[in-house]
Amino acid sequence: MPKISAPTVKEHHQIMFAKLVDAAEEILRSQGAFELTAGEVANRVGIARNSIYRYVESVTDLRVLVLERYLPQWYRAMSQAADSTQDPLEQLISLVTASFSLAQDTGYQWLIDVMKVARASGERIPGMTASPHAGVEHSPAGSAGSAGAAAEPEKKKPVGRGELPAGMGKNSVVGDFHRGLTHQLTAIWRQIAPETTDVSVRITRSLMDAGLKVIDEGVDQAQVTAAVTRCLYALADGDIALD
Repeated sequence: MPKISAPTVKEHHQIMFAKLVDAAEEILRSQGAFELTAGEVANRVGIARNSIYRYVESVTDLRVLVLERYLPQWYRAMSQAADSTQDPLEQLISLVTASFSLAQDTGYQWLIDVMKVARASGERIPGMTASPHAGVEHSPAGSAGSAGAAAEPEKKKPVGRGELPAGMGKNSVVGDFHRGLTHQLTAIWRQIAPETTDVSVRITRSLMDAGLKVIDEGVDQAQVTAAVTRCLYALADGDIALD
């Protein structure tokens, strides 16, 4: 039996699992989505290369587990922000503003690059089930762990280095993050401007992408939010004056 560094084998496994995901995230952030290898991860953790397969089946699993640290959190935060108001235009602004705030906290481009590689490898993006918006419930992963998290939405437990969200991993219910976001935006725009829903959703996604990228480059989040908000009001043909 391999030497363990915790009181029990289970605790040792949990610690090593978290260390492997931490190492994978560090590599993905600093070196890029294509540079993740079993050897590099093992070297950072201080174990033999083949030992990582006691904890995960593949390097792709590590890539997806890193995504699981962030994508469900993003989806829940945007959904809750949109659900905080009844007005569809305000729902849209709240959702977009929440996404910009998350980008400021976690970074954006590195995460997008990881998502692209994961999708190209045939993996589905983890963490949430798509649900219609407009007064409709939003459900994160349908595991027991996720259900527990959903029962206490007011508790914003940090998701980051050294821990994974409860219920995430092999047994989580997976969904497509982009599809879920598009579903949300479509439901909102159907209320705002049903005759131009499709084009409005596409333009909104483009505005969000542009805003996220410039925030990632260091542009002030408030400035970006104000600029994109003005564009969205104009797209909706709103007449609300902005400060």
